[in-house]
Amino acid sequence: MGWIANILLILSIWLVGNKNRWAFVAGSVGNFLWIHRGLYQQEPMYDLVFIAVVMTVLNVRAWLKWRP
Repeated sequence: MGWIANILLILSIWLVGNKNRWAFVAGSVGNFLWIHRGLYQQEPMYDLVFIAVVMTVLNVRAWLKWRP
């Protein structure tokens, strides 16, 4: 699952460079996968969950600011 999340985050950065709004969807899905991974490990990784939540909030903010 981590590889898929990373691929989505890389795709997100690529799409932002192309000024494509789908970048924020890809980034948010990638971050949700990291949140899931961080919470459901044998020993939860709260630092990973924290940064993924922050990045998801920033993705939503950017999505709203790019509205026409």
